[in-house]
Amino acid sequence: MADHNQVMAPPGVLSSIFTEANGQPMVFYIDQLDPNRDKYIKLIHSAGGLVETDERVLENRSVVQLSSFAWDDRTTVSFSFIDDSLKKGSMCFMDQYRIMPGLIKKRMSPYEESMEAADAVAHALAKKSKMSKTTTKFTPEADKYILEQVRLKPRFRTSHKFFEELSHHELLRGHTGNSVRSRFRAHLEHRLDYVWKTDEYDNLVLDHEGRQIAIPTNSAKTIKNRFTAEDDYNLCRDIIDHVLANQDADQLKVTDGSYEYPLNENKFSVSIVFFDEYARLHPQHSSSSWRDRYRKFARVYGLQKYRDYYLREKDSKEGPQPMKNLTSRASKEKKKIENNVRRMKKVQDDAEVAAAAAVAAVATNGHLLGHSGHHHHHHHLPMPHSQMDANAAAAVANMAVSAREASALDEEIGEVKNSNIHEALRNVGAEAGRVNIEDDMVNTGVGAIHPNLGGHSDNDFDLELKTEADSQDAFVKEIVYLPKDADVDDLFNNNFYTHKGHEILILIQKTLSSSGPEDMGHIFREFENIGLQRRFTGHIFKVTGADVRYAHKFLVQFLQGIDNHIQTEDLLFPRNQNGFWIPEYDMSLEKGDLRELQFQSKSSIAQRRVFLGLDE
Repeated sequence: MADHNQVMAPPGVLSSIFTEANGQPMVFYIDQLDPNRDKYIKLIHSAGGLVETDERVLENRSVVQLSSFAWDDRTTVSFSFIDDSLKKGSMCFMDQYRIMPGLIKKRMSPYEESMEAADAVAHALAKKSKMSKTTTKFTPEADKYILEQVRLKPRFRTSHKFFEELSHHELLRGHTGNSVRSRFRAHLEHRLDYVWKTDEYDNLVLDHEGRQIAIPTNSAKTIKNRFTAEDDYNLCRDIIDHVLANQDADQLKVTDGSYEYPLNENKFSVSIVFFDEYARLHPQHSSSSWRDRYRKFARVYGLQKYRDYYLREKDSKEGPQPMKNLTSRASKEKKKIENNVRRMKKVQDDAEVAAAAAVAAVATNGHLLGHSGHHHHHHHLPMPHSQMDANAAAAVANMAVSAREASALDEEIGEVKNSNIHEALRNVGAEAGRVNIEDDMVNTGVGAIHPNLGGHSDNDFDLELKTEADSQDAFVKEIVYLPKDADVDDLFNNNFYTHKGHEILILIQKTLSSSGPEDMGHIFREFENIGLQRRFTGHIFKVTGADVRYAHKFLVQFLQGIDNHIQTEDLLFPRNQNGFWIPEYDMSLEKGDLRELQFQSKSSIAQRRVFLGLDE
């Protein structure tokens, strides 16, 4: 299918448009996160030009930076220069395409963008209590601006995030994202009439004369399209086919008869790249929406189960239902059953407690389990068994309640005491062979609760230092590169999906800014709470040499790159960026071949040598 936004050049001149008089290619630079980067790299190369990937080439004044946005600190050139030159068949006069600094809102670097977002949130929170309750009215100019912005990005007209970002535009200052969204939905949506045609990547599609193309509003899909049963069926079927084509089928088979369906779905490995490509082929939903549909619904209900259900019900009177209805119903039933089981277990536990108390009472000849505390040997009348059982059960039940409350309080304030300690020690450095819980339990009985009680150490402080060292060693072992085909489950846990994007960046910044060089374990744990898998945190530290500044920059760049549909492998293994390392660069450093590392500063190379232990 032809690309309607492609600019065609006259035949015979395409390959030399961006070639200098001396025969050398004209050199351009395009920011890694510019949404039009891939498209224009191909166009420039096909016309004899060269696109460099290292930002430091801009030190050479002859290198031209192309951009979709204005930058605050430099002059850039609009991509229209490339389009018009190709259309003309020769290079256009560049000055008329220059974008002066600050002319329009710049596409900031990821690090700057996250800093600004965090500062804006902090500033807003600080001012919130002081702000007066005045209302900023929408002007006719603001209404027109909102309508035009929606026409430029029609797919996002149902997105809260879109209106939140829109509220920061100069013309809409003083309004919140919610107020802008409400204004559009209540007063402006009926005036939309048309939107501008965009491609699958939300770039404007122009006609042969370079003008925007108006299309009916209802023909532009939104990112909030509801999933249909057909969507769910196709997703389940296509993921099953993808897994069978890319994984060992024998490893996926269930052989012990413990599973209703032939394939063990717990072993399915589906990468983010799959969903990026799937969204391109099925643009009714975004990549992240397809991914969430798989994680939160298909995996819960069962892909094979839903596939068979759909085929069974598609010719029925009611037809198949989307997975949301089915999974929510199944979840409610499951919760109901779990609650019933929990109640039954409590009744059983109470009965066992009462029985144990009764046995203890009988062992004391049926007398009361306690006495007045005096040393006089008064005889007590035997207590009837029913009353004895009831009192004993009540006393023990009260003890049990107190124990449960204490345990809950321990969890709430993060303390570890009594029998919980041996589990904590098992998790801290046990793999390194320094604290062997099983041996302690066998040899000393009480040593598992606290090693000092078993005679292993005369100094609590020594034990504390030893345990801390073991803890750091355990985390150090997790600092390794992820495989290049890592999937979404290698990166994020369920906590990640409970946060909004800007919240994650703020939590990450807060964790890193409050951490010192000895706080590696703290960062691992906090990142896990935020939603990052430990192996992903280990990968980040491996790429950045455990440098907090670069770790923050990596995460901001990674999260924004996902939103911009950049390939996951390119985000996990960033190339030609100072401070970021990948296996190939480590190998070059170990061999002493610095030709491949010219983009790294001297200090970065020196730090990496220390990090890899090459100077020992």
